[in-house]
Amino acid sequence: LAARAARQTQRQAAATAGGPAAAAAAGGEGGAVEEEEDDDVRAARGDVTKADVDDEALESATAVMLALVRRAHGAATKGASGVAELVTEAHAPFLLLLAAHGRPEIRINALGMLAVLAALPATSPATQLAVGRLVLGVLAGDSEPRVVCEALDLIFDVFADGAHAAFAELHMMQALRDFGGRMGALMVQARGSRDGDPDTMEMLELARRNLRRFIRYKERNPAPGAH
Repeated sequence: LAARAARQTQRQAAATAGGPAAAAAAGGEGGAVEEEEDDDVRAARGDVTKADVDDEALESATAVMLALVRRAHGAATKGASGVAELVTEAHAPFLLLLAAHGRPEIRINALGMLAVLAALPATSPATQLAVGRLVLGVLAGDSEPRVVCEALDLIFDVFADGAHAAFAELHMMQALRDFGGRMGALMVQARGSRDGDPDTMEMLELARRNLRRFIRYKERNPAPGAH
């Protein structure tokens, strides 16, 4: 499932950057072509497109992966081992790619896994920096409330008391202060586009409160070199 998800995400990213020809090149030959043919057959049997099938596969794969990672991480907090083997820095490029492309559910699942990876003690500052850049990009330009809230949760989990070098290098404190102003506009936009969906508005309100608390906490407990 993970291998298939990676191939499909690479095709989506290539299509965005270079069009159909680049997407075809990213798909590769051999086994990948066979999977495309299988998807075509499956799509032809129902009222769905191949893109729908691919997105469903990606969403299912990432949901299973996230459940496993979170279960292992929860066990690790009680003294068990396993999460460090389940999600490693070798998976970071794949997860970063997933978190940047595709439907919101896929991106949310990838962000959840990146939150666990970036918070592991053995994770390098370089990987934490890449994750930090990704989530700041989400805050700067994403309009999907669920993805934005997941990105904020990642920041709270990873950067509250760790990843100090990345926090400082990315000037994350100032970026979060700036985002506080955008948060209100995002809530207005969500209220209009979703007819004031109570669950969405409650999620955004909670995220705004937690952001304010996080900023106050970091102001009282600044990381070395943070801005």
